[in-house]
Amino acid sequence: NAAEIAHTIDVHCVPAAASDRNCELTLWLDERNLGDHRTWRHDGVAGRTVKVPGVRIDDLLDERVKVDFVKIDTQGSEQQVLEGMQRIVERWRPTIYVEFWPFGIEGRGDDPAALLGYYHSLGFTPTVPSVARIDSDDAILEYVNSVPDGYIDLLLAPA
Repeated sequence: NAAEIAHTIDVHCVPAAASDRNCELTLWLDERNLGDHRTWRHDGVAGRTVKVPGVRIDDLLDERVKVDFVKIDTQGSEQQVLEGMQRIVERWRPTIYVEFWPFGIEGRGDDPAALLGYYHSLGFTPTVPSVARIDSDDAILEYVNSVPDGYIDLLLAPA
């Protein structure tokens, strides 16, 4: 029931960027799209940046806090976020809903196909929840290249 669910939700706002290490990060601001700030330089900014703390999620949560579901949309830095929560992923095997944006992944200097391989190495099977019959990494890459905005969401289910 809703009352029981409400008691299990615990939210804390942390003014920081999730990362693979505890550090200071430069956040490049996109003045046109407030949902498109990035930890890598891109042409959509006029040079405005802010320094923000980077934190490992593993270092924020008590290891007894059960994690069932994770949503990550970090403009191409999704692997770094997951690397910073490796203990949580190994311990709780949560379902993960993650943006897959090849332009952003490459903008960070990473490879989209290698990122899919990384998800598999963690023991997850990436699927496109909104589209049936996309059952391989090649099909995911082909599909994301065909969508107008160049990004999709993936569901990472524990294998």
